[in-house]
Amino acid sequence: MAFRSSASANANSGVVTATPAGVVAGDYLGWLVTIDDNGAPQEGGPTGWTAQLNEGLVLQEQSAINYYDKIAVGGDSFSSPSAAAFIGVIAVAFSGRNTGGTLAEAKTFQTGTKDDTLLGTPVSAALTGGTAAQGDDLLYLCCGDRAHISNTWSWSTISGFTNQDTESDFSDHTQNFQYQDNVSAGATGTLTSTVTTGAGSLQGFGGVVIAVAAGGPSAGTDTATAGLTESLNTVTVTLSIQESG
Repeated sequence: MAFRSSASANANSGVVTATPAGVVAGDYLGWLVTIDDNGAPQEGGPTGWTAQLNEGLVLQEQSAINYYDKIAVGGDSFSSPSAAAFIGVIAVAFSGRNTGGTLAEAKTFQTGTKDDTLLGTPVSAALTGGTAAQGDDLLYLCCGDRAHISNTWSWSTISGFTNQDTESDFSDHTQNFQYQDNVSAGATGTLTSTVTTGAGSLQGFGGVVIAVAAGGPSAGTDTATAGLTESLNTVTVTLSIQESG
C-alpha cells in the first residue's frame, strides 16, 4: 500500500492526457482536473472513471474543480474529454489495492472542501481531513484560482507528507498533490499547505483529502500465500539407548 506514481498536464483547450507510470490492475487511481469554462461546470473525467466531486467545488469565475477515481483494470484511459476551455490535470496511482474489492472499499474516507473568497498571499489552503485506519495512505489534492494569471504560486509541504506535484494550466489555476504513506490510525485533522506568490491573490481554492485503504495484494501477487510468514521450528530429539543383559 504505497504511492506508485503521478503525472500532470495542461492545455488551453482540447484533450489532456496524463498517464502515471507503471500502473497495474488493482491500483487505486485518482484524477484531479480543473476547468476554467466561465460558465456551467464541464465534465473532465476519463472514460470509465467515477465522478466523486464534480459540481460542488465551483469558484468565483466558474472554475470547476473535479475529482474522479477508479480501480485500475488494465488499458485504463488517462485522457480527459475534449474541453473548449483551459484545463489542468494531476493523475495519481497507488499500489497495494485489493483487486477483488469495490471502489468504495478502496477508501477509508473522502472529504471535499472549498473556499471561494478572495484571498491575498500567503493563502492557507486548508482541507478537511477524516479518521484514517492503520496503514492507510493519505492524499491531499488542491487547486487555487489565481487572480493574476502571470503569477507563479508555491505550495509548502505539509508536515510528514511528500510534496509530489504542482501543475499550473494556461489560464489561472495552480494545483498541488501531496501524499503520506502508511499512516497510523486516528484523526488527520485539517491538512494545510501555505500557498504563496510575490504579490497577488487567489479567487478561492478547493480540493479533496482521501485515505486510500490499506487493502489486499495488488494484481500479480499470489493471493494464497501473500502476507504469510513461514517459520521453521528446530526440534531436538534425544535418544537414550540402554544395553540389556
